[in-house]
Amino acid sequence: MTADDDTVELHLRRRRPLVTAAATALAVYSVAMALALTVHHPTADRPADGTTAPPTTPIQLVLPAPATTIVQAATVTEPALRVSPPPVPSTIPIFADDCAEMTWYRIQAGLPAVFDRLGWRESRCQNYVTSPTNCCRGWLQLDIKLHLRDHRLGWRYRDNCGVHSIPDAFGDNPSAKQKHMCAAKQLYDVMGLSPWAL
Repeated sequence: MTADDDTVELHLRRRRPLVTAAATALAVYSVAMALALTVHHPTADRPADGTTAPPTTPIQLVLPAPATTIVQAATVTEPALRVSPPPVPSTIPIFADDCAEMTWYRIQAGLPAVFDRLGWRESRCQNYVTSPTNCCRGWLQLDIKLHLRDHRLGWRYRDNCGVHSIPDAFGDNPSAKQKHMCAAKQLYDVMGLSPWAL
């Protein structure tokens, strides 16, 4: 079992009491409504031969209004995930050099300052650099093709950053630069600094 499986199991365990309570309340309410619909009017019990039957007493059901019960308060365990790709800024400043530009995009993606040093080491602050083995690209030398196939990263790259292929996050245009840093943030959130360890 991996750490991701543990997290999913923890979330399921936290939600089970609320789901069980809601299902129980719905079942009780449904049974009560069914009983209320089957209560007969006193004249409905009169025999066909004309004799009088003992009167029936109408049953009055008093049901509480369905309400939502909070079993356990929610707590934040991890940062919220972006549900759409980040928009490209309408105005992009003029940068003194490539590293200043990389830093601006890094800050925008929410990556820590250590990535300034990693970007210099990996690409000399240029987002159009390909590794000698032709696997990794961009400022932080992401193996985009491999990451898109990874079950932990592929959906994050696609859904959170709009990265569906290598050209989406590789190159000298603002959209590719922003998507590259967004993808690096997804990788960092899942694996920490280990992908950049020497």
